[in-house]
Amino acid sequence: MPAAPLAPDAPRARRRARFRVAFIAVTSAATLAGTAALLACAGEPGGPTAVADPPGAESPGSGVPGSPTPPPAPSTARIDTIFRDDFESNTLASWDDGKDSPLHEVLADAALAHGGSHVLRMTYPAGETGGWLTRWFMPGYDSLYVRYYVRFESNWTGGTKLLRVRGSRIDDRWSAFGTAGLCPDGYQWFSTGVIAWPAKGDPGPLQLYSYYPAMAREDDGKTCWGRFGTGEATYYPPLTASRGTWHKLEYWVKLNAPDASDGAQRFWLDGVLRGEWSGIAFRKTTDLRLNSIMIDGSLTGVGAPPEPVTRHLYVDDIFVATAKPPE
Repeated sequence: MPAAPLAPDAPRARRRARFRVAFIAVTSAATLAGTAALLACAGEPGGPTAVADPPGAESPGSGVPGSPTPPPAPSTARIDTIFRDDFESNTLASWDDGKDSPLHEVLADAALAHGGSHVLRMTYPAGETGGWLTRWFMPGYDSLYVRYYVRFESNWTGGTKLLRVRGSRIDDRWSAFGTAGLCPDGYQWFSTGVIAWPAKGDPGPLQLYSYYPAMAREDDGKTCWGRFGTGEATYYPPLTASRGTWHKLEYWVKLNAPDASDGAQRFWLDGVLRGEWSGIAFRKTTDLRLNSIMIDGSLTGVGAPPEPVTRHLYVDDIFVATAKPPE
């Protein structure tokens, strides 16, 4: 059963617990998942216990090969803007949770910023993670599009989570938090997003990373770690982002009808479709919706000790809407 949600007035320190992560890579050709990687840590945002999300038991980039799906025909449906932040306010006042002044700083630097004169810098202390920033929009939506710009510093090493979209109950914004290692039942929570896989480069390849009811369980039958969609998702290399330059990351997800497996998600890097996963069921009730985004720095390395040096990730020009705007 999912862990009890953390109340909004719970002690601030528990929601800001930092992750200390150690990874163990376990390989098993006999399992459905393939390569299993287990990660233990000391803090999940909003959770009553300190457990982080290790990578899924799959090999990154092992999705179904193929050609990118042709773009859908232009939609006449209304597209609503939900949220945007270009950090020109010089504050993090637009964010609801996770703000940590040692880790998150808005810099006034027009030469560095993607647009305007301000940019968010996320600091990953040596052996630590970069924390997270969360924004809610209750009760939520059935479709969500996120676009933002990300820059890995020129000497970046290892990987990180990048973007997380969570589905909480419409009457409890915390129901999708504190759920690391748990298996969704379709009624309380789900989560999905994009990760830069830390074991395969500096940074590693970008992958979809999802918790959903039908996901494979670990050997104990009750533990779940995020999945990349092996055999279901399709990836189109190259999947890596270069260091020292700005990249446009776009992500779109559509929820399924409760009695169908017609959900879908895609991500684009610099305007090019790089990953998609269709036919997925995230929920079994319309009481679960897409109702928070997280700029997520809660991952360091895998198969090796956490990165021993301080790292910086830059984020700018965040835009959230109900669907992907036409080009």
